[in-house]
Amino acid sequence: MSGNRPGLVTTYRLLADRFPFAIYYELKDDIATVIAVLDCRQNPASITERVG
Repeated sequence: MSGNRPGLVTTYRLLADRFPFAIYYELKDDIATVIAVLDCRQNPASITERVG
């Protein structure tokens, strides 16, 4: 976690409770940008390839 340093971009992952999906997003200042919504039933290598 980045703390509260202004201008710093940090990537987070949120796992959905009811469905097998992971939501990857970045926070910069007060703006959240969704990078990907991925099905966790996929091959882990393909997830790593998409998200980095």
